[in-house]
Amino acid sequence: VTNNLTITSGKLDASAANCNSNTTSCNITVANTWLTYTGGLFEAQTGTVTFNGTTTGKEITTAGSDFYHLAITGNGGYWTLQDPLYVSGNLSMSNGTLDSGSKDVYVGGMWRNYTSGKFIANTSTVSFNDG
Repeated sequence: VTNNLTITSGKLDASAANCNSNTTSCNITVANTWLTYTGGLFEAQTGTVTFNGTTTGKEITTAGSDFYHLAITGNGGYWTLQDPLYVSGNLSMSNGTLDSGSKDVYVGGMWRNYTSGKFIANTSTVSFNDG
C-alpha cells in the first residue's frame, strides 16, 4: 500500500485463504499511516505488517487489533502510535523510528532494534509476554 491503509468498518483478514498464494498468511507493506477505526478489525493471522515509508508524520491507530509480526523498515520514516500497540509475535525496527506517543506497547515475541532503527519510549511501558 503506497498511501494510507484505513479500515473504517468490517474486517481485513490476512488469512491464507485471502492471499494470492493460499499457502500462508498475507504479508502487508504500508508506506504511510495505518488507521483502524473502532468499527473496523484487522486479523493478522501469522503475517507480517511492514512499514517502509521514508518520510515523517505517519501514525499507527489499531483500535485494539493485534499485529502478528511488525517491522519498521523505512529509512527516515517516522510512525507515532495513537493507541496502545499489541504485537503477538516479533517487533523489529531495522530503519526508521517508532514513537510510542506515550502509548503502551505489548510484545509477545522478540524485540529487535537494529542499529538504524529507533524506538522513542516517552512515558510508555513496554511489556513482554511470551505465552
